[in-house]
Amino acid sequence: MQKKSSRIRFPIGLKLSIIVAIILAVSLSIITVLMSFMTGNDVRLAAENNNWLINRWSADAAGNILRTNSEKSLFLIRNIEAVMDEDQENIDILVSRFFRLNPDIYSVAFVGLAGSPGGMVVNENFSSLRGVFFQWLMGHEYNLGQASAGKTLLYNASSDLDFSCLVMFFPLYAEGGFNFSGAGIVFFSASLLETSLNQGFQTASGVVSGEINGKNHDHVSFIVNNSAEIIVSPKNSNFIANQSVFAYEAMQNNVNAIQMAFTVEDSQYFGAFERLPGFEAAMVTQIRSDLIDTRVFIEVFKIGIIGLIVMLISIFVIARYSKTITVPLKALISGVNAIENNNYQPGLKINSRDEIGVLTSSFISMGHGLANFERFTNKQLVALAKKGELGLTGVKRNVTICFTMIQNFNALTSGMDTKQLFIFINQLLAGLVPCVTNTGGLVDKFLTQEGLVIMSLWGAAESQGNPRSDAINCIQSALKMRNALRQINEKRFSGSGSRILAKMSCGINSGEVVAGQMGSEERMEYTVIGDAVNLAARLQEPNEAFNTDILISEETSRLISSDIVSREMPSIEVKGKSEVLRVFSVINFKNYFGPSTLEEVRQSWRI
Repeated sequence: MQKKSSRIRFPIGLKLSIIVAIILAVSLSIITVLMSFMTGNDVRLAAENNNWLINRWSADAAGNILRTNSEKSLFLIRNIEAVMDEDQENIDILVSRFFRLNPDIYSVAFVGLAGSPGGMVVNENFSSLRGVFFQWLMGHEYNLGQASAGKTLLYNASSDLDFSCLVMFFPLYAEGGFNFSGAGIVFFSASLLETSLNQGFQTASGVVSGEINGKNHDHVSFIVNNSAEIIVSPKNSNFIANQSVFAYEAMQNNVNAIQMAFTVEDSQYFGAFERLPGFEAAMVTQIRSDLIDTRVFIEVFKIGIIGLIVMLISIFVIARYSKTITVPLKALISGVNAIENNNYQPGLKINSRDEIGVLTSSFISMGHGLANFERFTNKQLVALAKKGELGLTGVKRNVTICFTMIQNFNALTSGMDTKQLFIFINQLLAGLVPCVTNTGGLVDKFLTQEGLVIMSLWGAAESQGNPRSDAINCIQSALKMRNALRQINEKRFSGSGSRILAKMSCGINSGEVVAGQMGSEERMEYTVIGDAVNLAARLQEPNEAFNTDILISEETSRLISSDIVSREMPSIEVKGKSEVLRVFSVINFKNYFGPSTLEEVRQSWRI
């Protein structure tokens, strides 16, 4: 039987939501286009202002560091001049203390005008580089002359000295009681200015636009000297070196501050330029135009997101309204699906008094009726019948059959009235039947001619793959029954009921049978017939005489002997068989927790 699809292609709530979404989408698209046009210029202007302010703050931060270094170096030079005619020990103490307080300064030198003395002091950590510093200065006599003439110059000597080093040339004037004039020189680490650029950028970005993005900032700031050579750039920046062409033109034209657009290697940039007061250097900050366009896009995107949120809220409201109709209908659909999956009580609730409420009430009543009906048959057979896989004719199958009997049923039920008897029987079945169904077995029937007997099958209606797997599942079910019966006894013995021990007797056989539905149009029953069934029924009988609880035939033992621990019992004679039959008592699965001998099995029965 082919199952008809219960999938709804176009739910009512979806239709309403789509209509509202289309209306809102068109409206919001128009609004977004208008807002993009109106806000685009504002965003660009804000980005340019940010670039200017970032450059200003970075220039202030760098200027403070440079002025501090020149002032410290000037202070040291003037102090050396003051004690130059005294003991050299005083100068050594002064120099040592200076470099201890300023470890980022490598060396301080001073060169006088014609006829004036000069000198150089070096941080003791870099004393081996005294000659290197001196040699480098000898190659920059022009810069010494420019500094003596009153200019403060900056150079990056890192490539010449093979380590991070900046050099500042600054003028020395004969004033304030000091007679020495000429040029002062300080060699210091570039890390101070590199750090200041990063910190200055982060401070400015945090205040202006809230953009701090680790290594790849939108804005890039760097310092150039009077030749537009890049002196310092922030760590982890990735700008192109010849972008300083913009700065070179500003330097040559003696511009103090400017902001303009320029092009480098087919890329559009927007740059800000500002001279550092008192220095022949300038701070440059730039941003790529496409990043400004990205900011415009982000603003437009935000508008779109807001519009989308409005649209989603509207759809949510419509969806909530539509749920007054769709939710009860979906609940009924889920109820139908639940019944198809053998759940006859899906938990539907009547939430209205309209037509849907009446339909729900009728559906609940139908589910109760089906649930009561299923208790009189087998869920596995019902599922197969729904799929159309349960034929009306018999088929041959290799199955494993188990007959489970309560050995001393009459003694256990002696003295019970009708109500107590049925309560006790249902208590036993509630513990034993799940052991069958949970291992893929089928409960064929309950027999009560000589007590309480459960007939169960593995591999009849459905197989686990092969006769061996079915037999293993049957043994697993029998061992579960053993444990379940022990728990039932423990519960009975803990109360005030009978103190008689309930013992089971399982007979298990494997073989070929004929399986199918038997009966008439009024009543049908699925069962199996064949000699293998009769033998299984006979095998449970010797358990009481052998003082065992699970006996299997030689055929079943042949299938699973490598998986179980068993003990062969004396052969038995069976009515209708000319030869005696070998039987085996099942103790446990190999390497499983629990009894490993028959004596341990017998011991486990005791409470």
